[in-house]
Amino acid sequence: AFGQAPYEGFTVPKYFAGDYFQRSGFSGYMHTWPSLFIGSELTESAVHIDGGNTNFWMYLLSGRKEWRFYRRRDLINIYVRPGTPHFFPDIFRPRHDFFPLLKYAEMYEGIQEAGDLMFIPAGNPHGVRNLEPIHGVSMNYVDGSNIWLYLEEALATAQYMEFELFTDNMSIPMGMRSTQEPLSFGEWKSQRWRNIDDFDVFL
Repeated sequence: AFGQAPYEGFTVPKYFAGDYFQRSGFSGYMHTWPSLFIGSELTESAVHIDGGNTNFWMYLLSGRKEWRFYRRRDLINIYVRPGTPHFFPDIFRPRHDFFPLLKYAEMYEGIQEAGDLMFIPAGNPHGVRNLEPIHGVSMNYVDGSNIWLYLEEALATAQYMEFELFTDNMSIPMGMRSTQEPLSFGEWKSQRWRNIDDFDVFL
């Protein structure tokens, strides 16, 4: 998927290149993503919210996937398992007799084909199943669009050092650039974020 080092065949889209984890050094999730997904047509992921209230994207290289997802405001209607990012209903085989509030949740569906990129905003419950054997590249990330959701989760799970890392106004430069361009994998991993002085988007 990445080609030969320095992986110039893999380009981070400009919309995701401002990942705050890449600014946190080895104390954070700098080298956790991107991930390579490989799965058969018999696999699926039950409805969940991605850990840490991170944003998520997946670029599908081959195969087909079916996605189902909800907005955050429908959490009360889809029966969250208390204290977890998981839910009781099977959204691909729903039982409205067991979970009557489920019918009030607004569900969105989409089929992802090879060459498509799917984006799931932070905090949105979603489930996915493979309709064919697949492989793809994905990434969880934090930027100005979801930093406060990420920090809320850090406090709720007693990750106080992580919270301080992102709020001490010294360790991690905040902000995004309206002029951001796509970056090769090597460029993305070697950015000197502290030397960038043209951040002009703050949410």
